[in-house]
Amino acid sequence: MCEYPIKILPKKQYVKCINIDDLCAQCKRAVLVRRIDCDELPFHYIGGYKVLNEGIINDDVLEWSTNLLGGDFDIKDICWRQFGKGIEEWNEGDVNICDYSGSYEQIKSVNYVSIYLCRFHNKNIPYKRKFGSRKDLEQYTEKTKELNKDIIEHWSSENEFDCIATITIVHKPTMLNYWHMTIEIRPHDFESSVPRDSKKNKSLKKRIKEALHMYILNNVVCEEIHNIEQIPESLYMK
Repeated sequence: MCEYPIKILPKKQYVKCINIDDLCAQCKRAVLVRRIDCDELPFHYIGGYKVLNEGIINDDVLEWSTNLLGGDFDIKDICWRQFGKGIEEWNEGDVNICDYSGSYEQIKSVNYVSIYLCRFHNKNIPYKRKFGSRKDLEQYTEKTKELNKDIIEHWSSENEFDCIATITIVHKPTMLNYWHMTIEIRPHDFESSVPRDSKKNKSLKKRIKEALHMYILNNVVCEEIHNIEQIPESLYMK
């Protein structure tokens, strides 16, 4: 008998992707959860409060994988790790778990952190950025309207400028987990979020990652969150 929690599988009567703006509007305390994989206890206590140990969350946070609670995904479901075919993009049909026998495994002991979704979605955060040429800075200034044009006169390849990027939560259902979501970030002169596997703009990517990493560290919740807000079926049912 399959032990995998088939309740978290996508179903053809579900919408392809939950509208996160609507989710934030209707569920202001919606919670995301992420499993912490490490060989040691990831927490310590200060004044009776659970605190994340340094280095437990590394800076590999682009397209950071999380799960939405309050639908059919429960805390206990984080003990299941999906891989291979199991993490492929959902094809909008029903899923037969028997077709994925080699695409998941159960982890005996797990820890996790939680995140309030609306504390992240559409949140603007600052980051430092260098521009390789005066023209690059001019183009950024013209496109984003973030910087005063007078600042262009102070350009040098060594100068750092205060820029803004926007964090978004994106619903990305997989074949074995409808409730999978990612935390992504977009500089304001980009049309889309910075991809995790991008080989371009390495310096910018590094600074964006650092800014998002720090924001995550400052906003994750280590304590258990009680009374998880339930997700209305109208947000995910066709």
